[in-house]
Amino acid sequence: MRRVTLVAVLALLGLSVVVRSGRTAHSTSLPNVVLILTDDQRSGTLWTMPNVAQEITAQGVTFSNYFDPDSECCPARASILSGQYAHTNGVYRNNPPNGGFASFRDATTIATRLHTAGYRTALIGKYLNGYTSGRYVPPGWDRW
Repeated sequence: MRRVTLVAVLALLGLSVVVRSGRTAHSTSLPNVVLILTDDQRSGTLWTMPNVAQEITAQGVTFSNYFDPDSECCPARASILSGQYAHTNGVYRNNPPNGGFASFRDATTIATRLHTAGYRTALIGKYLNGYTSGRYVPPGWDRW
């Protein structure tokens, strides 16, 4: 049976962490959210990571009927970040043209929406293919 867990919704060849902030009056009721994304992990291989299974997955949410419209690296990441399919967010491939960091419009993403809602946001790990400038921090990320 194919299972994909929220923590293994397998922002991000590393770890994208979003934690509560004290910035707004509502933020004390906001839940913490942690998204761990792994590239190229096949369904059913979580058994090889017993600590992850015990400490994270067992306490998370499991989706037993999950579909990925585009499993290629950059289009998938862009969809996670934007909440849009490739035909809307403009990232069809891993590299230009029509792919990679250069094609992604990052003015409105999960980071900007969560930041506006009072969360502190952090991205640790890979952003998008072709992103090389450590000087540019995409909007919405408090820690980069």
